[in-house]
Amino acid sequence: MIELPEAVVIAQQITETLCGKRIAHAVANASPHKFAWYTGDPATYDDRLAGKVIGAGAGVGGDIEFAAGDMVLSISAPIRYHVQGEKRPKKHQLLVEFEDGTAISSSAQMWGGFFCFPAGTKAGFSDADIARQRTSPLTPARSPASSCSRPSSPPPTPRSAPLRRPALGRGLPYSFAYMASTSEDKT
Repeated sequence: MIELPEAVVIAQQITETLCGKRIAHAVANASPHKFAWYTGDPATYDDRLAGKVIGAGAGVGGDIEFAAGDMVLSISAPIRYHVQGEKRPKKHQLLVEFEDGTAISSSAQMWGGFFCFPAGTKAGFSDADIARQRTSPLTPARSPASSCSRPSSPPPTPRSAPLRRPALGRGLPYSFAYMASTSEDKT
């Protein structure tokens, strides 16, 4: 499981590294995991993805999404890039190999979604469907009318930006509770 900032960075790396590569082979659920989820039958991932060209990536909530032809891959677990000739992991929930000999793999840590669905449709899992409808907390909020116009002042930096919507990571509330319990005046 990954957080939004990680998803955004990994998606950017996917765009820079994988964009334009053609998928040679895909394997899903090679190592069954109790908390790994797929769209439909994982055995059909190769049929759905082979021959497709990778498009741009995007961080959507805690998921990394990128186009593969007319399909979308949405992954909520860390992704590893493998150079040509590098040994592939034996245990994985998703392995995508490209025609140039490189590959990516992903494995569920505690849990993970490895979804493959047609572009333009709902993913079928509410977190990603809701995240696509909302403005990311990592970008300045803009109304549709002003999206094409130039801002009059530079956008705020992440540290000085006002909080428009709570965007706490999964472990952050526990950290706040711990800090609050240790900072009480015990005189």
